[in-house]
Amino acid sequence: MWCRDHPWFVALLTLVALLLPARAFGESAEIVVFSREGCPRCAEAATYLEGLGTAGDAAVTVTVRRVDVEPGAGADLAALAAARGIHPVGVPAFLVDGTLVVGWQGPVTAARLDALLAGASLPAAPAPAATDLCLPEQPCGPAETVDLPAFGAVDAGRLGLPLFTIAVGLVDGFNPCAMWVLLFVLSLLAAQRDRRRMALIGGTFVIVSGAVYFVFMAAWLEAFLWVGLSRTLQIGLGLVALGAASLHIKDFFAFHRGPTLSIPESAKPGIYARARRIIQARSHLLALGGAAALAVVVNLVELLCTAGLPALYTQILASRQLSAGAYYGYLALYDAAYMLGA
Repeated sequence: MWCRDHPWFVALLTLVALLLPARAFGESAEIVVFSREGCPRCAEAATYLEGLGTAGDAAVTVTVRRVDVEPGAGADLAALAAARGIHPVGVPAFLVDGTLVVGWQGPVTAARLDALLAGASLPAAPAPAATDLCLPEQPCGPAETVDLPAFGAVDAGRLGLPLFTIAVGLVDGFNPCAMWVLLFVLSLLAAQRDRRRMALIGGTFVIVSGAVYFVFMAAWLEAFLWVGLSRTLQIGLGLVALGAASLHIKDFFAFHRGPTLSIPESAKPGIYARARRIIQARSHLLALGGAAALAVVVNLVELLCTAGLPALYTQILASRQLSAGAYYGYLALYDAAYMLGA
């Protein structure tokens, strides 16, 4: 993990690869890659390997050995690691000219492999961290069991991602931060005699709320897909969750005193006034525009209050190797369940 905190190390390896003379003409370099299905680190490394094939360097041959498919691949990897005193051993692992590199640390590993392929003789790599690799025969990625109110322990692997998505979204929909706003809007709508107007205003509020929440979820997903599921990120999220939980516990014993993640009392009169103006507006367009604006404001205010489950869910979703359409399809399913729960 120390390599990630020392960008100079990546620069040094890159410089070594650039300054080394290229291999003699016709001399090929081979990189043997050990990987398996369902390994997020292997998927990240695949992008680097594809770059080797499209960089115009015909002297590099990439051989992929799947430890979950090819008989003996796992045993060969274990023997290679044992001979070099590398522990823990997992995938992805890369064998170049007798040097074994285990785990994937993004630019750090890529720079080391580039130098080895260029013919450099490098010192042994630091022991891989548990978060940088997947054990050959064990589940990899974040824990996929979530303890939900009313549902209990829900396992994404056993339940299946669609049902897991619906369960987490429904529970997330019971959001105490926005419940009072929804009840207030419903109470104002109930006094209206025009059912069509009630449906239009209420429907607009719900649809815009769902759209804002979808964008919020998409931002979480893109963050995990871009940054990855690093241990540092997990620790950071855990600290944020502990901080939010501490504030909620404080509110239970000392409400209206000190910092809080709830909608402040000073903001509620303004929201009440806006809601009344929306309901009482004579113009349908003004009423619909006001409902949309109110939905945006309420959802932005409550984001910190409801960030826990979306962050947990999108972390699990990002660990799956899915297409962009599948990722956003699951987000839409989550969002639908969230609005149903609300």
